[in-house]
Amino acid sequence: MSDGSIPEHAPTEPGHAGGLHAPPQGGLLGGVFSAARPLANRGRVRLALQGLGFLVGLGLLVWALSLALSEKNRRSLEMIAQAERSTVAWLLLVSAASVLLNGLMFWVVLRPLKKLNPLDVMLANAIAAFLSILPFKINLLTRLLIHHRRDGVSVKDILSWLAAMSVLALSVLLPVGLAGWWRGRIDGVWWALSIGGTVIMALVGWGAGKAALRWKVLGIMSLGSDRIARHLPTIAAHAVLRWGDIALLCARFLLAASAAHVNIPAEQVVLLATTYFLLSVLAPAGALGFREMGTAGVGLATGGDTSQVALVSLIVSATELFASGALCIPACIRLRPDRVLRGVTGK
Repeated sequence: MSDGSIPEHAPTEPGHAGGLHAPPQGGLLGGVFSAARPLANRGRVRLALQGLGFLVGLGLLVWALSLALSEKNRRSLEMIAQAERSTVAWLLLVSAASVLLNGLMFWVVLRPLKKLNPLDVMLANAIAAFLSILPFKINLLTRLLIHHRRDGVSVKDILSWLAAMSVLALSVLLPVGLAGWWRGRIDGVWWALSIGGTVIMALVGWGAGKAALRWKVLGIMSLGSDRIARHLPTIAAHAVLRWGDIALLCARFLLAASAAHVNIPAEQVVLLATTYFLLSVLAPAGALGFREMGTAGVGLATGGDTSQVALVSLIVSATELFASGALCIPACIRLRPDRVLRGVTGK
């Protein structure tokens, strides 16, 4: 999400037909790769590193699968096969709700720059979530193309939007994660540090946005996200929604653990959930493999069973893929990404 590489000749005005050139053929993925050609011309080394990173991610995924499917997890695997339909249904439902809530956060953060239909932004996020396992930031490029060509959001505003989303997410996840690492349990101190840290970082961000009016270098360094940071109601709304998303992600881990009959303490669930999300965002070449094995590593560091945490993380990833894939059906019907990739602007 934080990788905002944009073609050098991309337009800065909405509705402009130049810059992000439309592919004549090739379908969804072919169109995205075609749109990414200016990136390839500018950074072949970067693309090579992305490809290498994707291979590393696949290797990590295989490692996570080998741990999850080991003899040690035989009973858990049998329990998954016998899991109640209600547990599976709730897991899929909560996963879908998490995808839509993340889309709502994108909509809230963009509002100071441009007002879009919230349903459109949530469905676009579903497509991006489904494509997040692929390398070369295809999910980022797809989101960019949809909102630039269909909704008329300028590339400048998209850069500011994505930068703001990254910083705002960290402003909530870092206090929660660090409090969990330090306390090792959920108690009054954990709540005070997590909520207090969120409020302090929100105020710091708001202050930095205000300061950018005087020191222009701050605006340049923030990729223009200071224009969003100056809106305190937007920061507050994002923080509330992000806390809701953390709760949903914790619920997904608890439901996945329940399906596999794996016991994970509540304090460890919070730490695993925040780690999982951070790795989903910060993974260098697609989230696949990095977040599952990284989460399993954190599970080991906090006294958990690596193979069981890997299994639970894979269940969380699989159900998110199914849920976002299902949401892609109405998303494609409403957003018509095929028209976007053909270079058709507007709705």
